[in-house]
Amino acid sequence: AKKAMLYGIGISLVGSIPFFFSVSFLLWEVSLIACALVSGGAVASWGCFLKSWTPKNERIKTCADVLIYSNIMMIFINLMAIYLSPFIGLGLSMLALILAGLFTALLPVTKEQIAEVSDAKVSLSLKEPMLFLILFVVIITINSGLMYQVFNPAFEHLTWLTSWYWAVPYIVALIIMRNLPTKVKRSYFLYVGMAMIMTSFIAFMLLDRSAVSYFVVDTLMLGACGIFDLFWWSIIGEMLEHSDQPVKIFGIGLSANVFGVLLGGLLGSSITSLNVSSASVTVIALTVICITLAILPPLNNQLMLLLKSR
Repeated sequence: AKKAMLYGIGISLVGSIPFFFSVSFLLWEVSLIACALVSGGAVASWGCFLKSWTPKNERIKTCADVLIYSNIMMIFINLMAIYLSPFIGLGLSMLALILAGLFTALLPVTKEQIAEVSDAKVSLSLKEPMLFLILFVVIITINSGLMYQVFNPAFEHLTWLTSWYWAVPYIVALIIMRNLPTKVKRSYFLYVGMAMIMTSFIAFMLLDRSAVSYFVVDTLMLGACGIFDLFWWSIIGEMLEHSDQPVKIFGIGLSANVFGVLLGGLLGSSITSLNVSSASVTVIALTVICITLAILPPLNNQLMLLLKSR
């Protein structure tokens, strides 16, 4: 796992260099695909250390910290790229990779971690929960893909605001969820997230495209995304206890996340390509959201029952 992380960071550093130069678009595409591939492997490998060095009841806080600080870094790098220079943003990204490589090199490796990585199969007892998890995560993250295609283009004229505020509600929601008492059932907040997403689409349909409207819509939507993301990350953290393959479990969960965003993006692109009015697009998107969110409660119940039975 440690080697996979170091290789992923190293290849990502090398793959970032072509973007400093006006080379062929094909080389940029190849570099981007290669970086995405190895980065996915590196992040999945981090699941091994999440299981080994974080107590079960503390994993949700560790996952929240990772999501919070990574989004703060993204906001800062994004601001530097927009208001100073894209090359400065790229340079800061590479600096972050270098620091990540240094910290990764300092991570200790135990014999248990080596044994877990060397095993080639996921326990049969986890196959059914994993299927539920994949479907659960894909349904949740379809909403994120829809957001990128429906919300963002409508407010692109507010660059001074969208360049930094886009992730603030997400971070705030993560902080709130992270610091909830352990006795509070976080699954109840799924319903809060559902209500926030539906309200955000209704607000998008009724409000104008001003800065105040963006505050309302983005706060509701990204706050809900923060609730959902931390919830399924915590589910994966629990599943690590039931498997000797934390890398595969974590990787499958992350791939389901990306796949859901991709599906949502494709669906949003298809909707917007119809050239219908903004209200009609929102109604279509809201219908999709209602259908997908209606499936979430039974999926969550089944997943939690399966985990408790193991």
